[in-house]
Amino acid sequence: MDEDTAPSTVSDLQSAMPDNLQEEIHSAISQPEGKDTSESLSASTNIADLPEPASPCSKKFEGCDSRECVSFNGSGESQTASASLSMDNLAPAIGGSITPAEATISSLPNVISNSASVQTLVGGEPQSGITIPSGPVATSAQGVGEEAEADHDQAYTPEPCEDISTAIEECLEACSDFRGSHFYAHTFGEAPNPGLRLLPESELGRIGLPLNEHEAQRIWSRCLGNNPNTVGGVLEIPANTVRIDNPVWIPFVEGIRQQVCKSLGVADGGKYPPRLDLISLVIHAPGPSSYALPPAATQGTNGIPLQSFGSVLVTLPSPHIGGITQVNYGAAINLYDPSPTSYLGTSVLAWYSSSSDVRLQDVAPISAGYRLSLRYSLNHVDPATPVPYLPSPTSQVEHLRHTLLSWRNQGWAGLQKIVYLLSGDYSVERLRTARLREVVIDAGDLRKVEFLDAIAKQCGFNVGLGTIETIVEGTPDYMGNFDDWDEEGQFIGEPMFWDRSEPTPEPTPSQYTMGEVDSQESSCLVLVDVRTGEIVAEDLEDIVDDVEGHVPEDLIENLESHHMEEEEYGGWEGNGSGSLKRTYRATVLVVWPSFRDDEFLEGQEYVAERAFEALEDNETVQPDQEELNHFAFLLEYASREQRWSTDPQILPALTNAAMRWNNKELFEQALEKCHAEEKVKWLGARGVLDAVTTFGLEYMKPIIERTLQKDPSNADRLHLIDSLRLHLVTHRPELLPWTDESEKAVIENLAPLQKSDIPRLFDYLRKHGDLSTFTRTIIKQVNRFTPAHALCDLATSLHQETKHEIGTGFLKSPDDVESAARLVRQILSQAASNTDYFPNLNSHSIVLSQGGLELALSHVKMCLEMGCERAVEKILEKLDPNRFSKIQPGRTRETTQYATSLVAFLPQLQPVLSNHNDGNDVLRPGATAFYRSLIAWYAKGLEYAGFNGPSTAELLKVVQLALDIGSLSVLEESVVPAIAAHLRNDTSIKKLIHHLHSRQSAIATSPQMTQSFVKIIGDLLNAMISRNVRASSTVASLLEWVDLCLDVHHLGACAQILARLRQEMATMNKTTLSSVLHFILEMVKRVESRNFDLFGLETRPLVLNMGLIVMTWVDRHLSYAEVGSVAAELKRCSRPSCRSCGLLAHLLPLQLERNEVKLRGLGITEGRHVDQQLWRSRASATCNWSLPSGRGGDFTLKMQDGYYKASPRWKLMRDHHLKIFQSAKGGETFWQQLLGPQGYHSFLQRLDVASIHPRPALNLSMRPNAGPSTSATNAAGKRPYSQTQTGSQPVPQTPRPNAPAAKRPRLVNENIVVIDLTSP
Repeated sequence: MDEDTAPSTVSDLQSAMPDNLQEEIHSAISQPEGKDTSESLSASTNIADLPEPASPCSKKFEGCDSRECVSFNGSGESQTASASLSMDNLAPAIGGSITPAEATISSLPNVISNSASVQTLVGGEPQSGITIPSGPVATSAQGVGEEAEADHDQAYTPEPCEDISTAIEECLEACSDFRGSHFYAHTFGEAPNPGLRLLPESELGRIGLPLNEHEAQRIWSRCLGNNPNTVGGVLEIPANTVRIDNPVWIPFVEGIRQQVCKSLGVADGGKYPPRLDLISLVIHAPGPSSYALPPAATQGTNGIPLQSFGSVLVTLPSPHIGGITQVNYGAAINLYDPSPTSYLGTSVLAWYSSSSDVRLQDVAPISAGYRLSLRYSLNHVDPATPVPYLPSPTSQVEHLRHTLLSWRNQGWAGLQKIVYLLSGDYSVERLRTARLREVVIDAGDLRKVEFLDAIAKQCGFNVGLGTIETIVEGTPDYMGNFDDWDEEGQFIGEPMFWDRSEPTPEPTPSQYTMGEVDSQESSCLVLVDVRTGEIVAEDLEDIVDDVEGHVPEDLIENLESHHMEEEEYGGWEGNGSGSLKRTYRATVLVVWPSFRDDEFLEGQEYVAERAFEALEDNETVQPDQEELNHFAFLLEYASREQRWSTDPQILPALTNAAMRWNNKELFEQALEKCHAEEKVKWLGARGVLDAVTTFGLEYMKPIIERTLQKDPSNADRLHLIDSLRLHLVTHRPELLPWTDESEKAVIENLAPLQKSDIPRLFDYLRKHGDLSTFTRTIIKQVNRFTPAHALCDLATSLHQETKHEIGTGFLKSPDDVESAARLVRQILSQAASNTDYFPNLNSHSIVLSQGGLELALSHVKMCLEMGCERAVEKILEKLDPNRFSKIQPGRTRETTQYATSLVAFLPQLQPVLSNHNDGNDVLRPGATAFYRSLIAWYAKGLEYAGFNGPSTAELLKVVQLALDIGSLSVLEESVVPAIAAHLRNDTSIKKLIHHLHSRQSAIATSPQMTQSFVKIIGDLLNAMISRNVRASSTVASLLEWVDLCLDVHHLGACAQILARLRQEMATMNKTTLSSVLHFILEMVKRVESRNFDLFGLETRPLVLNMGLIVMTWVDRHLSYAEVGSVAAELKRCSRPSCRSCGLLAHLLPLQLERNEVKLRGLGITEGRHVDQQLWRSRASATCNWSLPSGRGGDFTLKMQDGYYKASPRWKLMRDHHLKIFQSAKGGETFWQQLLGPQGYHSFLQRLDVASIHPRPALNLSMRPNAGPSTSATNAAGKRPYSQTQTGSQPVPQTPRPNAPAAKRPRLVNENIVVIDLTSP
């Protein structure tokens, strides 16, 4: 058949064959060489290339389109077998030192090509193949399709691997170290025609493509007899008789060489890159064929030796059917089938021919047509580098297999899962619709997934890809937001101070480092099965909890360093820092034993519940494998987090199953895992008796004896002995002495006493012991670790034993009774020391609960009943607030709060701590010191009591307690100062004062105590007066305090009220001042109404303060104080010798006699100075003034209405209040007695009257500094006590050193005085 008659397609070739050809071809593929391959071809597992599957092509040579070889799984669906496998040298000599020009080129006009340009050389559909799952690597040759079965249940005898996670990490890292693949396969839809020509031309000549059957048979017949390399159905023609005439073939083959080097992981660069040399032209005829062709030696160039490490087979267009090649490498099996595209396509197959681990086998021979191929050798030519080699998969596979089997053999005690962090992030949900190689695009991750999945299936493990998520919430670290400090603490960022003219740079949220972390949550969002693409589980929260199964161990920290997906920054919130929330996601590879699927997905509690149900419901005598599996799980489940101690159904379930199966070994395992020999209660008396019935007493005796030695409960041990005794009485009475010996051994070696031990121990003592036995066995257990309730019960039982008739119990004599009473006191004393009345004591509070108080009271009563007062003192010492100030210094506030809480328990405490004897309450020993401490700490707590303070009842309770114990000193030193300083509740203080006054006569039995009472009451009154007597106080409120002071007979406090009122009068307005006189008169009435002698010796301080208040009132209300204040300020003039201010300071306060003062000739400069001084002294409220208009002008000052006696307003005020003075009982006599002679004289002078009665006859001689007397007629119509001055009467001057002579004033009239400063 020539080229023109050749079939145009494979379909045409098939149609020319017999009808049953397709069935024969299918039979040949399914049953090659009589071997059954249906089982291997139908397997659904995709086995990876163990060292590394072919990696995708990242750099394509010109004219090459990267494709994937396609294989088929057993279901017939296409699946990627290897990623863009590289292509390499196919010219006679491509690469290395051989250039395209050195290739033999001839007969260019006769070139036959499928394409006109290099750009169209590459194309076509991906090459088809079949990926067959395989078992472990066999040491001998393995038949085609024969999968080594993995025996999941076989015994694994080599040394087991201990660190599973580290071993798996090493295996996965090792498989990704080799960056190449063991083979390369690709099909080009369009490729150049090499222009083949065989020598000698006279016999063979050119070869047309696609190769037809006639041409193939011609070449076969001509070369068969002369070719020594013919093996079976393969004819190999040496390269020296082959010529390639198309020059385009050279760059095409160079591209193939580059792709093959890249795929096989061979370095392609440098001075001597790998070479591709043509070895032969190969023709495959129908029938079985072999690739075991003899290697051909290739000579080096320029003396450089060549070392072949790979083979490349380029299949040229040659239609054929069949010819499927199986590439074996360890556990990986790949099928190469170029027949579907053999009519026009050019296929390439390359492999490491130097590796004995790569084996090519003919799976399905060619059934029709011939296959024409060019065989090339991939040679290493660089003498400075080692020859590339393919790592043996055997060690990697065996290492991983050994690790997985070791893990599986650990059973339930091993890791539940291993979570391995991949380098890339992938959308694992796509596995449901896409192939693995389409999802995992990183070559290293892909090799790890496929390698692990291949071996995991053989060893009984499941593999999944999951997406884990970690959400971290906290506050950003603004100080370190740019990470400006290196590991050695050196500043590497921008300067701390920047140019203020430039805006401050605002970092983005991603530049902030996480400061304080508030919460961190991790979970697995989705987990997908690598083999099926089905979602295994969603939202698995426990998958990231077991750090031991993380690879790397710091998986979460590594995740937070490189895999941030989302970020939310809240910004500043007022003065608080903003919130920062970051979400991290990553893809992980998860592997877990298949027998732990339920535990992994549903949780161990779910598996445990199923195991309980299975063991309880099954009544079989011999266990099946499922029951043994449940039993094994519960054994391991019991040891996790000490569940054997928290879940009471684990041990019974295990022991009952072991006893049902009559399996002592399993029974012992259950006892060991659940620590059943440590306590009797774990197995229980019932369980022990069942085991005795099942296994016999001889078997159980060592177990029982060990349990009796280890159990810390005396009651449980004795109860077990009693149960055994009852059992043996019926079944084995001859063994009863053994129980008696066991009981005695327990008594002689008691564990720490518990409350439940006491009745059983006393029963034993009454039967078999005496007081010496009690002392030898029980008393030695009384120590500071013995529970107090047990000691109390022990003391009570021993005390009751002393009440029995001597000889009826274990007390045999009166000496025993006396010794027992002494032991009771010792036990109670120890119980008091061991009792914790504050079980919830913490660093925030000291609280005595009601239960703690009742416990303390019960202990006190018990101690008093048994005559142990020393124990009472110990109890009170433990309740004493001073105890906490000593053992926990710095907790003053908590201690005071505790003292306050104790006050609420006083009604319960006091009856117990008092002994009612002969009508008197006598305090128990230690009670007085306890109460004194309680009161002192309560007083300290008033500082923290708040505004309202404690209730009145509580305060009275504490004061009464102090009075009851006769401790006035604690009141005087602690309580009263604290109340005065911190308590603001006047009502409570008033009641407290009345209470103290009512108790004074009964308690104050000596002058010293009376004096203390008076001082205590006075301190309380003075504290209240200093807080409550104010300028704004009303007369009614002041009188309330006066009544309180008078009721408790404390006139000194009344005087304190008046003294305080006098101080406040300086800030009173005149309206308030008007009420002061009414208050004084009302106070006088109340003092006299209580039978006090107003002018007696006892009330003298009170009367003196009243007089001072009256005189102060006159000065303030009638303006004397205000005018005097202005004068005093003028006297403090800043000039050392200012006569102007001095004159005004003397003229203004002259009994308010002058209305106007004129300084003649003062001048402008001096006038301004006087003006400043008057403003500084606030004189504008009392007078007006005018400055001189020119040089030598006059300065005039006029008093305002009400600030001089002649003014109507002043007279009106005087006359109004004069009526109040007149209303006093006793009239003028009262005021004379109140103010005294001199005070009363000054009083009248200030009022400008001769007497407080209306219109009295004037006695002008009484006026101080009076001038010549005038007749009454002349005086009519004038002011009483008006100091009318004549020209001869001197005006007082300011005494100043070296002052000029005083100017003589001239009286213009009785209200105006003029001083001429210009006259000498």
